[in-house]
Amino acid sequence: MWNCDGHLASWRTAAFSLEMDLSRPNRGISEWTRGGVKLPPMRLLSAIWQPARSSSDSETIEDCYPRGRDLIVTYAQTPERSVRPQVYWRMIVDESQGSSAGPMPLGVEWIGSMQTSFLDSQPQVDSVSEFDSADWKLESVDCYGCPAFVARPTDGKSPSILIAAHPSDCQVHQMDESSSDTVALRFRLFTESLEKGVIRRGRIRAHLLD
Repeated sequence: MWNCDGHLASWRTAAFSLEMDLSRPNRGISEWTRGGVKLPPMRLLSAIWQPARSSSDSETIEDCYPRGRDLIVTYAQTPERSVRPQVYWRMIVDESQGSSAGPMPLGVEWIGSMQTSFLDSQPQVDSVSEFDSADWKLESVDCYGCPAFVARPTDGKSPSILIAAHPSDCQVHQMDESSSDTVALRFRLFTESLEKGVIRRGRIRAHLLD
């Protein structure tokens, strides 16, 4: 189940756990463990709103609460950012597998939602996942028409991760290998302007693969 301790959030079961700092959504999921084995270093499903902030800058959280397998976080609209972001972190589970502790978690879905109090605003957001290049090998894959990548750990033991966006939600997707230390996957959403009274949503999944 989801647990929140201030701005720190985690999902913990006997078979699966993850952790993140909700006040720094541009860092994403920082730790992911399955079966007691911690996956190699990464930053998964971070959210970078415009104008972009430093990774050390924190966001103001207006509301945060768990609801079943969802963790719902609402961030403040600011003078620099004319939109009010809301993020659902939704656990993906297999009801047919599991134990007395509950069904087997398979991954997590990031659902971003944008609204504004202005007649015109720019809601663009980049969902970025970063992997240490020494520990992961990444490739673009065909996933039933969805923009998708697979990150494969070089240790040969940890599960791979499939990261895919809903095809109608993502305008740009790319792999950035310009850094010598990390490889970044970038999905760009909401490139069109947003007006008051309209809510725009987009979805990206990170799915564990054996």
